[in-house]
Amino acid sequence: MRVKGGKRARPLQPIPEWILRVGSRLTPDDLDIIAGADYGTDAAAHRRALDAILRGDASVVAPLAWIPREVLQLTRNERPAPSDTRSHLRRLFACGVLLHASAQPGSRAEAVAGDAIVAIRSLLQVAREEAGGLVALLEKMPSVHAEESVFFALGVFLLLEGVGADVPQLLASMDTAIALAGQVEPEEPGRASRRRKNEVRQRYRRLGRGAPGAQLDSWIGALDKAQARCRLDPARQEVAARIELLATL
Repeated sequence: MRVKGGKRARPLQPIPEWILRVGSRLTPDDLDIIAGADYGTDAAAHRRALDAILRGDASVVAPLAWIPREVLQLTRNERPAPSDTRSHLRRLFACGVLLHASAQPGSRAEAVAGDAIVAIRSLLQVAREEAGGLVALLEKMPSVHAEESVFFALGVFLLLEGVGADVPQLLASMDTAIALAGQVEPEEPGRASRRRKNEVRQRYRRLGRGAPGAQLDSWIGALDKAQARCRLDPARQEVAARIELLATL
């Protein structure tokens, strides 16, 4: 297929099956809630776009227009309780679509690391069987800066750790994150902190320059919890040591 000017159009990337499977678990009421997330503004148009995505219409996300991007982002920003299955399904679907849109060739959508950590949290609550699909998506995310690459690599690790992957897989994913972190240019040295928590926070703030503080806090908290779990398992002590290494590079 050619477009005006004789240039060949880039083929649309199909919407990943795992996103469509999560979407198939949404009820009509769930879709109405997502579509009405912007105080009901343009709810009917948002709903039509969501329905098209669920039919597998890849053109909706390449590029992802304001409708339905706005309500997907608002749904992503929800903070459901762990037991709120419906909200987690909606949030996971929204994050999946946003990440997929960001992964499109030539997309102007921002590949936001915050979408990844939110998707991981909801997936581990309600759709652990879809971890492989999200891992595949995170592994191909384009990154403008080395800092973003680190966060997506850490997302792969957190997913694998969350679903109980074996130690070689965990070590390999952490080694990838450590290698990418080594490519990040250091900032000017600042005042050293005596508290490890602050040192870790400073480290990830450097990796995630420009990201909202809440996003970074989410990553730090998730990694701290993963490290604590690994330390309790004699077989995963080396994994815990890799997390420590990443935080102190």
